[in-house]
Amino acid sequence: MQPFTYLTHAPILILNGILWFLYALLDHLWLWVVLAAGLIMGSVFDTLAIRLVRAAPSRIGGRPSPPAVSGLSFRVFTLGALGLSVAAGIVYGEPIPFLLAVVWTASVVALLLLPAEREQLLWRVKGSLVLYGLALLGFKILLSQMQSASPQEWAGIVGSVGTARDALTRTRDLFVTIGMFGVWYVIPLAHLSYLVQRVLINPLSLFYARHSAEEIIAALRRQS
Repeated sequence: MQPFTYLTHAPILILNGILWFLYALLDHLWLWVVLAAGLIMGSVFDTLAIRLVRAAPSRIGGRPSPPAVSGLSFRVFTLGALGLSVAAGIVYGEPIPFLLAVVWTASVVALLLLPAEREQLLWRVKGSLVLYGLALLGFKILLSQMQSASPQEWAGIVGSVGTARDALTRTRDLFVTIGMFGVWYVIPLAHLSYLVQRVLINPLSLFYARHSAEEIIAALRRQS
């Protein structure tokens, strides 16, 4: 009788497991978007940049070509930016995970639209993402330190416990306002405005659209 009961309850257990997985996925949807964008940046655009750097031409007179690079710095930079963003998305609530997903997705789209500037843009985009992650984590650490500040410890400096409490409250409110304005608006908008500027500053090529100079030359050589 027990095996029959197990078989009748198995579909319900499987359905509950699927629902639990879907709910967990939806609870961290924006972090999954950040991870997907980071994987695309590392597996696609980093690989293309490394392949370009490794394509060293042969030297005239039989001199050896420059040694090929391993590309480790490309990977480490991407993993560092991705790790900082994921850590910030975990310790913060909304809208920070959503903003992280927006800036990462916009970065991947810009790299896709601008193959001729891919290598330069890739480095600058990663640097901006690293700075955003550091700003978020630094602001979180600052908030925790300010919350743990004791008015009694500052009373000897400012005169009294009441005065210290008022000063800490005003200072905390000022830093929280400036910090939230920076991580919610200034840094994400600066990142997005830079990407929009790079996309719109020159018209997109209609000749081999979304191809880099390397890919265009390779295509022309195949046709000749």
